[in-house]
This record gives sequence, C-alpha cells and structure tokens, in this order.
Amino acid sequence: MTHLKIRNNCQGGITLIDNEFIDQYMAEANGEYVKAYLLLLRFSAAGSDLSIAKIADRLECTERDVMRALGYWEKAGLIGLTYDADHKLCGIEIARLTGDTSPDPAAEDSGAPGAPVSDMRSYRNRRDFAELSYVAECYLGKPLSKTESDTISYFLDDLNLPVELIEYLIEYSVEGGHKSFHYMKAIARAWAEKGIASVEEARADADEHSAFAGNCSRVLKACGISGRVAADSEREYIRSWLDQYHFPMEVILEACGRTLDSIHKPSFAHTNKILTDWHERGIKTLADVKRLDPKRSGRSAKTAEQKTSPFNNAPSRSYDMDDLEKRLLQSN
Repeated sequence: MTHLKIRNNCQGGITLIDNEFIDQYMAEANGEYVKAYLLLLRFSAAGSDLSIAKIADRLECTERDVMRALGYWEKAGLIGLTYDADHKLCGIEIARLTGDTSPDPAAEDSGAPGAPVSDMRSYRNRRDFAELSYVAECYLGKPLSKTESDTISYFLDDLNLPVELIEYLIEYSVEGGHKSFHYMKAIARAWAEKGIASVEEARADADEHSAFAGNCSRVLKACGISGRVAADSEREYIRSWLDQYHFPMEVILEACGRTLDSIHKPSFAHTNKILTDWHERGIKTLADVKRLDPKRSGRSAKTAEQKTSPFNNAPSRSYDMDDLEKRLLQSN
C-alpha cells in the first residue's frame, strides 16, 4: 500500500475549515468531493500518513471515486498533487486560502514534496471551470487530461461560450456517442461562428443538423449506398436540392431511383441533372413528376450516351407494343 505524505499550509494542531472554502467552493462542489477535502484536512492536521485506499475505506467509496475528487480539487486550485517516477500519486499539498491559493513560498524552497503552482492556476480557481470539469468527468467517467482541461478553458476564454452552453455541448456530444474533445471543439467553433450563445439556439441547430444527417442517410440508401456517411461533395448536392431547389425528400428519392434504373449505379451528378431539369420545368412535387414526367427514367442518361456512342448513325425507332399486339391478333 502506497502511503501519501500530506503537507498542510493551513493552521495546524486542529482541523480548521477556511471561511473562503465555505463561501466560495463548498456550495459548488459535489457532496462526496467536499467529504474528501474535509478528510484531507483532518488527516493532515493530525500529521497522519494516508493512502487512497484508506480514504476510500473511510468514505465508503471506490479508489476511483477518491481520485476523481482529488482531481476536482486540484483543478479548483485547493490542492496540489505530486507523482513518483511510476506516475503513482505520492503527495498532496493543501493550498492556503483566504485570498491566496498559492503554496507557501518558503515551503517550496524547502524541497519538501508538493506540486508547484501550474500554468493553469489562473483558471483553475474559477468556479465555472471547476463546475465544467466536474460535469465533463461525470459524463466521460474519468478524470480529465491536461489537453481536455485546456479545451474547456478554450471554450470559456477564446470562444466566450456561456457555462450552460458548454454543459449542453458536453451532454450533446457524449449522448451522441462522441466522447472526443476534438469533436466537441469542432462543434463549439461552429456554434461560435454562427453566433449561437444559448442552449435554445444550440438545440435548434442540433435538431437541424440531425434532420439533415437523416436526409443524407435516406438519399444514400436510395442510391444503393450503405456502410458510410455522405461525403462533403454529396452533402453539397443534397443541401442544394433541399435549400436551393426546395424539393421535398420524396422527389429527391424518386430522382435517385431513376438514376439507378437508368445507369445501374449511384451517381449524384446524374441525379443532379434530373433534379435540375425538374426545377427548370417548374416541377415541385411527386405528383408533378408523375404528371409532367411520366416514365422518364433514364432519358437524360440515354441522351448523354447518344452523344458519345459510335452507333448514333443508326436511325432510332419507337414501337407501340399495344398496337403491335393488336395487329398480331388480327392477323391470326
């Protein structure tokens, strides 16, 4: 069992709780995290050695829960954690509060184990950062890495997104199966570019995005394509059919079906020719298609093939099969 050495910069001899902790930190923190911090104060005041297992046993929780609590208070700036060469936690330093969360400079010079003030101190003390870190860790089920913590700071400081919007971003991403902060960063940038500043606006944008993704999936299926999402060029085609031509999905799916009937393979360019032709002719609904373009499957493709076919010199003929059948019966 690894024993931890705790150095306390608060008053010694008795267990005291700084008023700043009560005023600024306690109400914002998870109750289990508060228990862990109070237990650290208790053991450090008594000068006792401590271990993660012992903390977990006293709090009747798992060691992972303890590490999550320690990570929360480190991000909040109330403690510093040090690790040995094997990356195992070996020291905890409790910062002095009451307007100064920095460890005692004299203590730092003494060479005693403890974590130096990090570059992240400027925003670790902020309650909104601590709150968002806690939310992210709850959704991800693990402590955040430094890169992930930096990304949360990026949302706050560079993109200036409200805390509630960032919380929704984390929830939206994880529940959608995306736990990557790279994915969250891309969404956050898109929202910032669109000027989205509220959860309501983000939900509307997410609904629109989800609806478009569903339309793309339907188009791919109608084209006989499965096992992948739409490529950027395909998405541009679909967006133009929806937003520029204002076609309902049933008309777009009809054009996709006619493409397969005509050239026997998916082709967004061919489907676009069909829909462009319909748009220019004023066709807007599936009823218009059936009325103004009946059994037109493949006509555009055949026209294109005739332009390049070496057999174009042969005269084309069309036959009325009903009339031929009637003549055959009369001859008998």
